[in-house]
Amino acid sequence: MRPIQLDERLSLAMALFPSCREGADIGTDHGRLPCRLLEEGRCQRMILSDISPKALSRAQTLVQQRGLVDRATLVVADGLEALTHPVDCVSMMGMGGRTIAGALLRGCQRLAGATLVLSAHTELPEVRQAVEEIGYHLVQERLCRAGNRWYVFLQAVPGAARYTPLERILGPCLSRSGDPLLAGYAAWRRGVWEARLAGLRQAEAPEAEQIRQAEEVAAAYAALAAKEESPC
Repeated sequence: MRPIQLDERLSLAMALFPSCREGADIGTDHGRLPCRLLEEGRCQRMILSDISPKALSRAQTLVQQRGLVDRATLVVADGLEALTHPVDCVSMMGMGGRTIAGALLRGCQRLAGATLVLSAHTELPEVRQAVEEIGYHLVQERLCRAGNRWYVFLQAVPGAARYTPLERILGPCLSRSGDPLLAGYAAWRRGVWEARLAGLRQAEAPEAEQIRQAEEVAAAYAALAAKEESPC
C-alpha cells in the first residue's frame, strides 16, 4: 500500500509532531495526518476528533481502508473535550485563530503537558496570546506555502513566557527563525499592514495609536528579511 500523500501543509505538521505513545488531532476532517503518523510509526495510537459527524465519517473511512482501526479512536467532540485522558501531543489546524485560542483557554486542563502543534488561518496573535495564558511557550514557528496561500505553524510546550504585542503579531520564534520562506512571507504581510495603514490614515477620524501600531508592524515586517537567525 502506497503512503498517504500529504501536501506541504500537512507535511510540515507531521515534521513538527514528535514521536509519541499517543497523540490527538483535533478537527481532523479527512484524517490524513493522524493516519500517516500511525503508519510511519511516529505515534502508537491516535485520537481523531471533529465537531462534525460528517467530517469524522471521512476520517473513519480512511482509518478502515488503511487497517488502522485497532490504533485509532474516533470521537465527535468540540475542541479539547475529545481528550478524556492524557496524551503526548495535540494538533489543531484548519480553523480560525479565535476558535483555536478559545479551545485552548477552555480546555487547557485537559492538555496535561502535551506538546501543541497549531496552525490557524486567521488571528494568529490571539493564538500566541492563548499559548502564553495557558502557561505554554513557543519553541518553533515554521512557514509553508500551499495552494497559493501562506501557512504558519506553531509548536508549543509547557513553560511560562511573556510576549510583547509586537511579538504576538510577528511571532517571537518566526521573526528569528531564518526560515527560507520568511522574506516572501514578510513582504506579503508588510503589504497587508501598509494597506491597513493607508485605510487608517484616510479615515474620517484617524486614530493616532492605531496608526502608530500599524507603522511599527509594517516597518518590522520590512526589516525581517535582513535579520540573522537567532534562537527563540
